[in-house]
Amino acid sequence: GLYQEGETAARHLAQAGGPASGDPVVQIYHDTPEGRAFAAGFRDAWSESGRRPPVEKAVPAGAQATRELLQRATGEGRRSVLVLWAGAEAFPALEAVMGGGGAVSKVYMSASLLKEGVLAVPEALRDGTYITYPYGLTDIGPGMIFEKKKATPQITDRRVSGKVAAIYPVLSEIFGYLESNYFRDYMFDIVDASMLVVSSPYERLTFGPGQRYASKGCYIVQLSKGDRPHLVRKTDWVFH
Repeated sequence: GLYQEGETAARHLAQAGGPASGDPVVQIYHDTPEGRAFAAGFRDAWSESGRRPPVEKAVPAGAQATRELLQRATGEGRRSVLVLWAGAEAFPALEAVMGGGGAVSKVYMSASLLKEGVLAVPEALRDGTYITYPYGLTDIGPGMIFEKKKATPQITDRRVSGKVAAIYPVLSEIFGYLESNYFRDYMFDIVDASMLVVSSPYERLTFGPGQRYASKGCYIVQLSKGDRPHLVRKTDWVFH
């Protein structure tokens, strides 16, 4: 889930060598259960890499990531790596602090929070913006493009319907085996033994003893240049 996206961002940054010596990693998130899950995933994985803790700023639920907020959090005189768990509404503020003499050298964001905005990253930000992407790349790519004169494709709606389509055959199968034994753990045991290969918005689904989630991976992607951008994979499927 969201914790996994935080882990993936931290591991990618650590494998890329992290920020330059002395430059901070700044993490900004909303003080909500979701925001804290993103932040905890990044914080824990970053600590496991042996790095010093990130500078963190929790903002109230619903607060905007303004230019002033980003500038105060990242400081002056250093090129920070920003981990920003916010949606597409943060793009104008990011444009003010990235590139040129800006205080931010690169930023990590989440496809789960960007939603349709994942295809709307401003071109000036694309070189330095890395996005955690916990879905299969066949569900959005060169075939689904963003055109400025048309409405953004409703990616979120397609994923909701895709999840329903994926779980329906699994539930149909397992409820045939449950008979009258309606116990949660027994249901999961049946899924452990008979997980079907299904089409879903995720890259792959696997299940096993003691596990209570079926999607365990995440990509890091960027957006291509031009008016008809698509997602560009920057990592293999990072498995957790």
